[in-house]
Amino acid sequence: MWALDPRIVFLNHGSFGATPRPVLEVQDRLRAQMESEPVRFFTRDLEPLLDAARAALAAFIGATAEDVAFVPNATAGANAVLRSLPLVPGDEILVTDHAYGACRNAVDFVAARTGAHVVVARVPFPLGSPDEVVDVVLGHVTSRIRLALLDHVTSGTALVMPIERLVAALAERGVDTLVDGAHAPGMVALEARDVLLRGLGGAPPAPDAMIGAMVTLPLPGAAHVSASLPPPFDPLQDALLDRFGIEVPVFPGDRPGRRLIRVSCQLYNTIEQYERLAAALVELLEIGRAGAP
Repeated sequence: MWALDPRIVFLNHGSFGATPRPVLEVQDRLRAQMESEPVRFFTRDLEPLLDAARAALAAFIGATAEDVAFVPNATAGANAVLRSLPLVPGDEILVTDHAYGACRNAVDFVAARTGAHVVVARVPFPLGSPDEVVDVVLGHVTSRIRLALLDHVTSGTALVMPIERLVAALAERGVDTLVDGAHAPGMVALEARDVLLRGLGGAPPAPDAMIGAMVTLPLPGAAHVSASLPPPFDPLQDALLDRFGIEVPVFPGDRPGRRLIRVSCQLYNTIEQYERLAAALVELLEIGRAGAP
C-alpha cells in the first residue's frame, strides 16, 4: 500500500507525507497518457480530468465544484488571496502566534507593501478549552481589521482550532476569514498522544476536542545528544532517527529550554510505533538527566 522504508518509523506525515501506491499508479497512467499525445492531453483531455477531480474533491470537503480551484499548495492559495486585497495604510490583518511560517511571511510581505499592520493574537499552549482561543482572537478585533488568517489545524502545536465558531463570530463583526486548512481534510482522532503521555508523564496540553491526527507535546527534561544536522534541527530529532529509526520533528518551545515534539499520523502507523517512540524518548531524556554525553 505504501512505499515507505520499512526500517523507519515514519511519524511525520504532516511535513512531507507518503503517497499510497494506488495513487502513484494513477499518476503514472496520467503521465503516460500525457506523453503519448501531449497536444491531445493538454487541449482535449486535461480540462475534463480537472473537472472530474474538482467534483470529487468538492464532494469530500462539502463544497460545490464551482467553488473549488486548484493551487500548488496551501501557501500559494493564501498568497493569492492576500495579494488580491485592496489594503491601505492603517488597515490590519489578524493572525495568531501559531500561524504557519510561510503564510505568516506572506502576511508580513503584503502588510509591508501596502502599509497595513499585522495584529498577532497570542494563543496559550498548553490550553484547557477552545474558549481560550475564541476569547483571545476576538479580543483583538477592531474596526480596522480587514482579514483574519487562521489555521484550521496549527502546524507546530497541532491544535484543531474552533474554526466554525471563529469564522461565524468574525463574520458577525464584519471580518472575513482566510482559513489555512492544509492539515484539516481527512483529520481523524488517533491515540498517539495517550501512548506518549503514559510513557513520559504529564498532563494533556489541550482537550480531546482540539486533537486530531497530529499532536504536539511539551517534552520534559533535556537530552544531551550530539547532532549531525545543523540548526534548526534539534539534536533530539537527529538522535531519534539515527539511534531508533524514528522520523519525527522536534521544535523549540515558547521559552528557552522548552522543546515540543509533534507526531502526525497516517493509516500506515500503528500503536506499536507510538510505543516505540515513547520508549526511545524515555531513554534519551533519562540520558539527559544523568548528564551523559
